[in-house]
Amino acid sequence: EERGDGRRDGVEAHGLMRQTNRTNESPREARMDIATAERWLEGYARAWEEADPDSVASLFGEECAYRAHIFRDAHRGRDGVRAYWRRATDSQSNVRVRTGDLIVSGSTVVAEWWTTMTDTDEGPLTLPGILVLSFDDDGMCRSLREYWADGPGTQDPPDHWGRGRVDGPDHARSFAERWTARYEEAWRALDVDGIPPLFTEDVIYASHPLRDAHRGRDGVRTYTERAYREESDVDVRFAVIAAAGSTAVAEYWALLIEEGVPSTLAGLDLLVFEEDGLCSQLREYWFLEPGRHEPPPEWGT
Repeated sequence: EERGDGRRDGVEAHGLMRQTNRTNESPREARMDIATAERWLEGYARAWEEADPDSVASLFGEECAYRAHIFRDAHRGRDGVRAYWRRATDSQSNVRVRTGDLIVSGSTVVAEWWTTMTDTDEGPLTLPGILVLSFDDDGMCRSLREYWADGPGTQDPPDHWGRGRVDGPDHARSFAERWTARYEEAWRALDVDGIPPLFTEDVIYASHPLRDAHRGRDGVRTYTERAYREESDVDVRFAVIAAAGSTAVAEYWALLIEEGVPSTLAGLDLLVFEEDGLCSQLREYWFLEPGRHEPPPEWGT
């Protein structure tokens, strides 16, 4: 199963149990800076490692929405976040959280995380994922959604994980808009030949955080051929939600037939671009759900 790997059952999982919905509109939304975002993420990671629901709840606004799984309802308000974290962390111990380079774009912050832990029932686990955070003027998180994967055992992240190029000329958004339009067109047509030219010759394409990356255009082609053999009737859309320097983040929502089953595939692509507009790194996080579903209102923002 090329896309699958346990996402079909759609259960709340350990990570924190992974779940949010439409954010209540806040009257104030401001630009974030790297230092403030880093402090917030440090507090989030520390609260997870210490299984401290009160500390994590204090990072969110009173009317926040926390979506730990794109196909599930949001946890709302500080009390909802606190209750969710209390349930989620109750079976966890030996938690270690690592985070990647932050992409700060206006009031939006995107951050990869890589967590290892011991679960009471399942033993050692590894959970990599990616957060999309929106902040208000006071530096409180008003909206969180995340995509993630999980696997047995304790695994370290690969060398390419967590790295972006967020400094330098800020051309990633324009590159990403053109790039995702071409990728979307090729995916809709199941056009294998249309995908490899979007990447550099030495691209590292991680289609799943716990699997080996596909390397080079030949690796991308081989992966794409396998994936497209299982898919038909694809209706997909992309939205570029954040960009800084040479790094952009695009969210996608695809209705398709996957191995004969009507399904919805939703995910985030973290993209690093070269000066010619080709993608040299792609890291992908996604959920696959049976049935045809519409995205929640905050999707793509």
